[in-house]
Amino acid sequence: MQDIGPSSVQGVAVDDTLVGFTATSGGDDIGKIDHVNYTGTCLSIATGGLLKKSRHLIPVTAVRSIDLDDETIDVAMTAEEIEQALRRYESVTQQPQYAALTNQPAFQETLRGLWRLGELLNNSQSKVRLPAPPPRQ
Repeated sequence: MQDIGPSSVQGVAVDDTLVGFTATSGGDDIGKIDHVNYTGTCLSIATGGLLKKSRHLIPVTAVRSIDLDDETIDVAMTAEEIEQALRRYESVTQQPQYAALTNQPAFQETLRGLWRLGELLNNSQSKVRLPAPPPRQ
């Protein structure tokens, strides 16, 4: 069976020991890791407070680095990378020779996570962004 993602990042195992780590992106805290799937191919990040908690599944390929001392995981994935990953995963689902792979729960979980991440990114990009004000003279 073909691997669908790494099980380590920079030599650090992607497993349940990462649960509770803080997920960051560009230096900003985005949530806490609350689950790692059994194959180590995707992470669940819980965001929001107690009443507005939501979970976002990201593929481990989006993990830039893991800092064991600070217990942080830095994630980064651009819209283009999400679209590319989605196209790759969706093309595999259309190929009968990969049926054993695409029927695996880890594959299906990662694909759903990519769809959700793409929706979240598209929603966040739909906000109006104003240009910078002109310089003072």
